[in-house]
Amino acid sequence: MARLLITLLLALWVSVSQSQELSLISDAGGYFATENFSLAWSLGEPMVETYTTEGIILTQGFQQTLLDPVGIPREDLSKKATIQVYPNPTKGKVFVKVSSGKESSLQKEYPCIIYDLLGNQIAREIIPSEGTYLDFSGYVGSLYFLNIKGNSFQHTVIIQKLN
Repeated sequence: MARLLITLLLALWVSVSQSQELSLISDAGGYFATENFSLAWSLGEPMVETYTTEGIILTQGFQQTLLDPVGIPREDLSKKATIQVYPNPTKGKVFVKVSSGKESSLQKEYPCIIYDLLGNQIAREIIPSEGTYLDFSGYVGSLYFLNIKGNSFQHTVIIQKLN
């Protein structure tokens, strides 16, 4: 009898533990459905990825702040500018040179901002057209985003700082 009772309890425990229900703890959210699709959303999740196409923006996940996002744009710079950054990875100084394309050949200086992985701005620099060295020796080993702006472009380069 005890063996039967233990077997029943074990079977009940296994059947209860195997049932999984999706749940989300969130401050706010909603659900919308039509015959062709459904959309569920919530607030309070970290941002995962954003897709854009012809005026439509879809972000998987939320919790986007009012800060400027740091990202790597996917644009063709070949006609606008050539950006040289070396050595990368680095333990100290990085040489950065921007050569403008035909569209903005009169630009002599390029403002740039260095961000850390959290999106915090850690430095502002001006890159002259002849190029300059940026000193990363005072930064901890990590990845950094070098955002360079020109008259007709904006581009971000990832720089790896080694210890």
